Amino acid sequence: MILYIKKTEVGLAKNHGLSDPQLARIKTLVEEHLDELTGAWDAFFSG
Repeated sequence: MILYIKKTEVGLAKNHGLSDPQLARIKTLVEEHLDELTGAWDAFFSG
């Protein structure tokens, strides 16, 4: 599974066998933690 994550949006780019309920749960978790994920990404790649 590959997700694309933007500052305000999460979407599915590819799925390799996860069920719809699994995808929905993952998307929900990512959306709930979006600020943490993007903050960590920015901190890591800003040097």
